[in-house]
Amino acid sequence: MAPRKKYLERNFFNNEPELVAPKLLGTTLVIESSPKLALKLVEVEAYGGALDIASHAYRGMTKRNKVMFGPPGFLYVYFTYGMHWCANITCLKEGVPGAVLLRAGMPTEGIALMRRNRNRGDIKDQDIANGPAKLCQALGVDGSWNGLDLFGSACNIKMIANENKDFEVGRSNRIGVREESPLPWRFFIKNNMFVSKYKAQVE
Repeated sequence: MAPRKKYLERNFFNNEPELVAPKLLGTTLVIESSPKLALKLVEVEAYGGALDIASHAYRGMTKRNKVMFGPPGFLYVYFTYGMHWCANITCLKEGVPGAVLLRAGMPTEGIALMRRNRNRGDIKDQDIANGPAKLCQALGVDGSWNGLDLFGSACNIKMIANENKDFEVGRSNRIGVREESPLPWRFFIKNNMFVSKYKAQVE
């Protein structure tokens, strides 16, 4: 008999983003569509609130970032560089901003559709979702997903916990963040070919 799958619950995200982020590694994100899409998260970044200069919530609540100030377990999707969508999952209790950026994943189901979504029929598996914008494009995520409750009754997204921690977690400063004292809040599975192509000082 196959082991019973354990799904993440909202309370998983009711914690500091830098604590939630490494625990997300190895989690399988499943979209119950036709065909089903699924990928295993291999790289994430944590973002805080008023004390995190790199966070969208650093200067307080705006129309753009208000989802970050809501309850845990919601998708915060934003447009960047005038061309890409990026997806985060909110953390902490309502009124306290925080989120984890989904940076890269290893496709496990629906790979042919992911290639079509990327408009790259010949793309290698490891290049389908090895970056936050690529991940969103592969899964079909856009601005209409912003504010989606991952644990609402109408949501077709599930997150399957990885109970076999058969990998080592690496960490580094976050990508594209320029600050005097960078926070080592980028977490990834070491030696995993599906992690984004980025060279940084790592631990």
